[in-house]
Amino acid sequence: MPAVVLLLILSLPLLGYGQSAETITEISFTTGTRGSQQEIRITPSTLHIAQKGRGGDQEAQHPLTAADWQQLLGSLQGLSLKEMEQLPAPSEKRAWDGAYYSWISISTPTKSYTSQHFDDRSPHPKLLPLMREIERLEQAHSSKE
Repeated sequence: MPAVVLLLILSLPLLGYGQSAETITEISFTTGTRGSQQEIRITPSTLHIAQKGRGGDQEAQHPLTAADWQQLLGSLQGLSLKEMEQLPAPSEKRAWDGAYYSWISISTPTKSYTSQHFDDRSPHPKLLPLMREIERLEQAHSSKE
């Protein structure tokens, strides 16, 4: 009986978002412009933030709690990973350097799904809960440095 309960608990993150039962292994957010780039990579156990640009390169890695990972996965509620690749950006300011170009990638053991490019931190509305959760984790760990 305890094994069944444990299996059910471990399966819960896979039930809410519209993809198959593949496990998400990494979520990343990349943003940049001609002179700089920032990448935030999140795995079940780590948050890695890399900043590259004219002012020099900086990298930091922080441990991630299981609760934070589950909250991040929960922000994917109702989102199909295949659909994510087709969602249009709500604006095009990056086309004339009016905004940073950005994208989100979600990796499973067999495939990587990447959003369309979008402006700054303003993806398609279906990706906003995920973007806000990424920002929350970034701010929480940046304040610890």
